[in-house]
Amino acid sequence: MAVRRILYGLAIMLAIVLAAVWWATHRDRQARDADQPSVRVVSVGIGRASNEISDRVPDHIPAPSTTGVPDMADLTVNERSEVLAHRSRDPMWSAKTEVTLGDQLRDSGIVPGEIRCADTLCSVKGTVATTSPSDRQRAVDQLVRGRLHAAFDRAGIAPMQAISIDADDAGTISFTEYAQRK
Repeated sequence: MAVRRILYGLAIMLAIVLAAVWWATHRDRQARDADQPSVRVVSVGIGRASNEISDRVPDHIPAPSTTGVPDMADLTVNERSEVLAHRSRDPMWSAKTEVTLGDQLRDSGIVPGEIRCADTLCSVKGTVATTSPSDRQRAVDQLVRGRLHAAFDRAGIAPMQAISIDADDAGTISFTEYAQRK
């Protein structure tokens, strides 16, 4: 009986994680990709660091918006990380925003992980501990629907609708979300 409960709990958690990952990666893709092929080739590098994205940016990375940051929702997790890694850092704004955001996340009941800000772009990692499958689903729903938005707003940044969510067997949900300077 105990083994059956464990297996049932694992099956529910796996279904929740898979549904959240699918939703996060496919929510607006149908509209965006209606005229694009379904297979995307990913290139390795972005080029030299600068305030603007290098002219060697692969074709599959969307053009920068008016803020100089591509639409992160259109990029893979690795591409998002590359974009941030190749941006210059605004020392005063970045340090202040990282500290403020860490405090805001702790106040929201989230354990902050690595928070890294560049000139106008931030990567925010954190974890949320849950105790039951329904808590996990609620936490995933809150992350997807904008649980972090109030903390971002108080820190002076805006979410970019680009979030990755993972969960482990113990019920800890890890996330990475990107936001940009307002």
